[in-house]
Amino acid sequence: MQRKRSRTEYARALSVRYQKVTCSCAGSRSLDQGRLFEGDIILPDRQKRLIREAMEQIEAVSCLRFVNRTTERDYVYIDRNDTCGSYVGRKGGRQPLSLGLGCMQIGSVMHELLHVVGFHHEHSRSDRDEYIDVFLDNVQRGREHNFNKMRPFEHRLLSPFDMDSIMLYGSEFFARAPGLFTLLAKDGSRLEAVFNKKRISDSDIRRIRMLYRC
Repeated sequence: MQRKRSRTEYARALSVRYQKVTCSCAGSRSLDQGRLFEGDIILPDRQKRLIREAMEQIEAVSCLRFVNRTTERDYVYIDRNDTCGSYVGRKGGRQPLSLGLGCMQIGSVMHELLHVVGFHHEHSRSDRDEYIDVFLDNVQRGREHNFNKMRPFEHRLLSPFDMDSIMLYGSEFFARAPGLFTLLAKDGSRLEAVFNKKRISDSDIRRIRMLYRC
């Protein structure tokens, strides 16, 4: 989930260094040499292990690295609440990242981490209407911003639309009532929920490598 603004203080820190880069279907900030600086984790052990597993999966297929924070001024705090949410790319200073009990699935954690490193939702791509249908009338009130479509000049598309991307919501995500769909593929098929996904897709990996030149 993409944040609109910061709300709370955070229990754990990831300090992030960035350089200015316009990236594929993503924000306008990226990490300096792919380094994210992490501080003390004040979370239950099970949550810490899951977050670490998600980080290690991303590290294993890219040059992104999660390392200990020292004195970096720009950093991301992981919130201990029940929500999932992150800004896309760098905002500067103490930056919120919610990884509470409500998103303690490895797919959800990797989704939010890719927001941090600069990626928007796959269903926000400017070319999305060629591949999926978005039913804004079925979206919960106040959650509509998660389905905004970007304009072509706001991003670069490094690869074709990816139905398997960790950044693509499932068909019922943020639906205002049971049985309603917020997203469907053009052929009417349902999209897999992020929390059921166990890995980032091959296309996600290629985009990270292209963005960070690794």
